[in-house]
Amino acid sequence: MKQKLWQMGLICLLLLALVACDELLEEDEGDTAVSAPPPITNTQSENIDFDDVRIEQVSISRSGKATIELNEGDVSFLFVATAADPEDQLYVDKITAPDGTLLYELHDYDNDEFTSEMFTETIYDNGELILYLPVAPQFGELEAGEYKIKLGSVSGEEVQEAHVVIRSGPITGWQAVDINLFVVSKDEAVADSDNWADLEDNVRAAVDNVLNQQEMMLGTVNIVLAPNKTIKKYAELDDSAQEQVCVEMANEVGLERAWNIVLVDELLDEEGDPYFGLSPLAGSTLLPADNSCVIVAWGIHENDFTELGGTIVHEASHFASLQHTTEENGAQFDLFTDTPECSLRRYDDNEDDSIDYEECGAAGGASNYMFPTDSDLEELIMSEDQGWVLRRHPSFYPVEP
Repeated sequence: MKQKLWQMGLICLLLLALVACDELLEEDEGDTAVSAPPPITNTQSENIDFDDVRIEQVSISRSGKATIELNEGDVSFLFVATAADPEDQLYVDKITAPDGTLLYELHDYDNDEFTSEMFTETIYDNGELILYLPVAPQFGELEAGEYKIKLGSVSGEEVQEAHVVIRSGPITGWQAVDINLFVVSKDEAVADSDNWADLEDNVRAAVDNVLNQQEMMLGTVNIVLAPNKTIKKYAELDDSAQEQVCVEMANEVGLERAWNIVLVDELLDEEGDPYFGLSPLAGSTLLPADNSCVIVAWGIHENDFTELGGTIVHEASHFASLQHTTEENGAQFDLFTDTPECSLRRYDDNEDDSIDYEECGAAGGASNYMFPTDSDLEELIMSEDQGWVLRRHPSFYPVEP
């Protein structure tokens, strides 16, 4: 009897060892392969209830039609639609305002042919589509009533689900935005909590230097060190893993009314070239979406917290829907009437088919904080029109300065 018990115990130990080995192998495979991001599980937040923001589920018909109902006093909405297959591509076919005005219409998906005064590019994305209105002050405040959005997918499959975040006014007076800084770094300069007071002070000063120009300010800064397994996996990041690290952050800090900023050591494009930062245009606030964060590379900033803060406010403004004033090709520009344009034909002095801050100078908009290339200029400008859009975004909230 004792011998049989001993044999059974040995078998159990061997089985446990095999299970443990399988789990270790699964962890190692996860470290090297980029897969579809897991679902966001931490959807709770201490500040999820607001007087000026509401979150609603949006019904999508089989033909892809969605309706968003705005009330008097609503100033913006952030619409997020999700495909059943994360590899499927969703696109907007049509947007109609409450008065019947056609705001956007797609004519030919394959050739990017569309009609719109409000949008400069076709509206599409893989797996998840995010749409933000308003886009610029010359189009006026949003109307009360039904905004109708017609969606399509490349696969022809129905949209899985959609939600909208709606912000109401008033938006007079000072507005603030909080930041969650998720440190995914092996560098003690940012990973050591003893340095976080200096990190916060310098980032706050750089961000406020821009926001304060249009009566906005940085609110709470919450710094969180990522788990070791996350740092090991994502500290050196390529842009194909952007959604995965955003989900990792959301599951650590929750879905809050804040800019979620992931700070990594290195961020590379598919050719291996470094980025300063990377953001969706636009991103998702307060909803369990993959595109819910901004990624900023620490190493390329060479221990300069102030420059880091400048990159954060630039990339986070992309997250809130703002475009570059001019793209590097010198042929695409934002919609704002008060931001200078730097056209290739006029400013490309070295004839390399691109523009930079030295060629454009202040006259070409290089002093604007949403200019696309790095600048040696210390004083960066936010225009009134740029501030008009940001102040209405649901990540901002009214505050006494």
